[in-house]
Amino acid sequence: LKLIRWKQKKYALYFNGENAYIRAPNFITQKPFTLMIRLKLDAIQANELLDSRDNFYPSGGKGLRITDENGDGKYAVGIGDGTASVYSLESIDLSDLQEHTVIIACSSTEMKIYVDGELVETVDVSSIADSPLNAATYLNIGRNFQGANYFPGKIYYLAYWNEEITDIDRLMANPFALPTTNLVCWYLFEEGVGDKVYDLSGNGNHGTAYNCEWVEDEIYAGSRFPRNRYGLLYAAEIRQLGAGGINLGDGTLY
Repeated sequence: LKLIRWKQKKYALYFNGENAYIRAPNFITQKPFTLMIRLKLDAIQANELLDSRDNFYPSGGKGLRITDENGDGKYAVGIGDGTASVYSLESIDLSDLQEHTVIIACSSTEMKIYVDGELVETVDVSSIADSPLNAATYLNIGRNFQGANYFPGKIYYLAYWNEEITDIDRLMANPFALPTTNLVCWYLFEEGVGDKVYDLSGNGNHGTAYNCEWVEDEIYAGSRFPRNRYGLLYAAEIRQLGAGGINLGDGTLY
């Protein structure tokens, strides 16, 4: 048995809901893929969490979008290949204004949407071509491709793989011991200063933050342990515990 001590992540990136966003190279090029985001919505308003489209889907737009078009704190996921497009329901519910981990794991035929490790919807995407999905040069995080519908809240990390990851429990248990195979982009949002967002995957997909603010914020991991001591897991000290299970550091054993 092991006692795990987590060092908590220090920073998050704050989006003001008015003019703050990230512009990054458009690394969303194909399916299958997996996208993982830890975030917190701060206000209820129509907004776009992420948009890799170059145009509206009916006008031949390609790419992925995560959108709250109704301004109710509930997000749908859209994907299009320039000819066809598919939307999920508004199954990503962030309306409680708490931290959540959203994972979208997409194969050639199905797109599975998870919130905090729980499957909330499966979408048939077999009508969407596997590639190319990237007509746009840039990916917008925190607004749509037109430069509108700004996201109001915090993002703690974002990771993207060119494969469907099926072991969701592994991602949720330790988002800082991520699988590196087919890892395309990994934003930790731990810079704390400046306007650069660095891709830690080694692929050079660095982004630029516009009108965003670095904020110190204690956050919780995506694990299913009680939401008390578990911070983002970018550093861990593990030692053997003689008996009793996992000690969360507050006298609680599991």
